[in-house]
Amino acid sequence: MSLSERLKAISSVELITLCCDEGNHAAWDEFINRFHKQISLFTFRETRTYKFKETDIAELIQEIYLRLLSNNRKVLKDFRGSSDASISAYLLTVVRSVVTDQIRREIAQKRYAAELSLNTPLKGDQELTIADLIPASEESSPAYITNEKITLDKLKKILKVSLSGSNAKRDSIIFHLHVINGLSCREIAELPAFSMTTANVQAVVFRTKERVRETLGKINADGL
Repeated sequence: MSLSERLKAISSVELITLCCDEGNHAAWDEFINRFHKQISLFTFRETRTYKFKETDIAELIQEIYLRLLSNNRKVLKDFRGSSDASISAYLLTVVRSVVTDQIRREIAQKRYAAELSLNTPLKGDQELTIADLIPASEESSPAYITNEKITLDKLKKILKVSLSGSNAKRDSIIFHLHVINGLSCREIAELPAFSMTTANVQAVVFRTKERVRETLGKINADGL
């Protein structure tokens, strides 16, 4: 079996580990072959609101690759996931960071100011209302959903309590991609990491929202 064939056979998590070695050019080539489409889709999605030209998007994709390789491949080495789904979520974070940096540069040049005021991506430490994250149904709109503040870190803890079973980690990642990062259920289903239909993803999102609401209701009732 050739080196190329051996690299195609390993898991994506193992591949990222190999890519942390600056001298392993074959692993990096396999990384590009495996993830270029996904990175490109993420980049197109994150820039579509800001009227970027195709040439600008191509440059952003190159900047994303440079971000992964810079500082002795620190971004790759910082990856702590253990599944293809966690890799997708991590790559989306990197893409969003590069796009956000570019938008900031545009603002400095007095461009795209109006769009940015309405569409700036969420920051990791920004507070959100629970209503923003988990809209209540018409049948159930408890006051705590509209009043309580929740940080992304707190949401992660709530998800950990709410989800169980062998698919808990997967469902948590899907929830973050849909509710926090704004991917549609169809877009998530198209990610190779999940191998799910749009209907399956929709079911996961619905089920997770219901379980989070149950956890929030218990927290509110117990005064925790």
